[in-house]
Amino acid sequence: MTIAITYELRAGTSIAEGKYATVRGLSDRYTGTTLNGVRVPSADPRRRAVQMDLFPTGTVDSITVTKTFMPNLSGDFTGGGVDIKTKGIPEGPVLGVTLSTPDADRYGFDREYLRGRIIGALGGMAAEEEVFNVVTTGSESDLETVSRIARSMVGRWGMSEKVGRLSVLPAEGDPRMAGISDALLDAVDEEVRRITDECYAEARRLLRDNRGKLDAIVVQLLARESLDESEVYAAAGIARPAGQPPTKAANLSR
Repeated sequence: MTIAITYELRAGTSIAEGKYATVRGLSDRYTGTTLNGVRVPSADPRRRAVQMDLFPTGTVDSITVTKTFMPNLSGDFTGGGVDIKTKGIPEGPVLGVTLSTPDADRYGFDREYLRGRIIGALGGMAAEEEVFNVVTTGSESDLETVSRIARSMVGRWGMSEKVGRLSVLPAEGDPRMAGISDALLDAVDEEVRRITDECYAEARRLLRDNRGKLDAIVVQLLARESLDESEVYAAAGIARPAGQPPTKAANLSR
């Protein structure tokens, strides 16, 4: 279960299309979302609001909704705000955690950035195969993210040469009702598979090429149980990119 239903039950709030959180009386464009106080960009570059179906209910501690015209918030505050507080990461063993540290808020995404998101999301599954030669159920949510991004790249954002500069997959409803042919939908499926397979192969290559860094992080996790963002960089022997602000919520736990 995700927090979309819980959010919609809160006074003064609503959910658009079953997933996009907005503050009632303000459109999607005027609602910003933060996770533990850090701005979260939407997975859809055409929207500002974040998808609530990305957050499992069990990980959420509280949701705070703000609606004000007072000049006491940051300059990019849009009038409505949703702050999601998560519970602490468990101290016991977990199946896997993917750490992503964006260097800035983004409202438009190019093809290489989106492929990077897919490669990152496939990192957990790739590590399982590279290290243990197994595939587990731990990558379920990652695969959902991968499928959503890849299908949008091909069917909505014109990022496939084979399909072309077409919007094939509507936000809602059966694309066939909009006149999209089965042949074109088959081409979308083929391109989604191609992108996913290429990104998975790249994820495994990166892990092989950086296996020493991966093992160094594991050694530190076994010794200390959890690492924050700076400690992950230090364990891997990687210099933190210049100008990149700290990611407050970043944490790995074994």
